[in-house]
Amino acid sequence: MEDMKATTTSLAQLSDEDLLHRAHHLRLQVLHGDRRAQGAAHAHEAEIRRRFGCPVPQATVDRRSC
Repeated sequence: MEDMKATTTSLAQLSDEDLLHRAHHLRLQVLHGDRRAQGAAHAHEAEIRRRFGCPVPQATVDRRSC
């Protein structure tokens, strides 16, 4: 539990740009099969949601024409 509190504190100290950059790279690691990055990616994404709120779903878009 202490480790999670320390992680939350250090994430709160990151600039928005650094937080987004790190979250992006951690999620890429997870998508490439690195399960060790999963917890850190989740913590970064939770901090993003805390700062910016949950994303608003976009209207349904027909992407078949792309």
